[in-house]
Amino acid sequence: MHYTAILHSGSDVVWWSPLRKLHLTKRKQQMEPTEPIMQFFAYEHLPAHLREVSEPFGELAILMTSILPRNPERSVALRKLLEAKDAAVRARLFK
Repeated sequence: MHYTAILHSGSDVVWWSPLRKLHLTKRKQQMEPTEPIMQFFAYEHLPAHLREVSEPFGELAILMTSILPRNPERSVALRKLLEAKDAAVRARLFK
């Protein structure tokens, strides 16, 4: 999947994918308890400055669950992506 960075005024970056609309419509389905780790990729509840950091990780997690077969390696990939998301959020909060 090819993602394109779209730069806006300032330092904001928005990631866009040709299939983004498809992924967004699958969000509810993908973040249900059938894949328990997906609950930790939710970002709608976060304040804007943390949401912008978390959203790309949530989108990638949805993409991964839609294109990768369910197996131990996918679980490892999702767990490491979650670790990366947590580190990115902490980096935003770092003082």
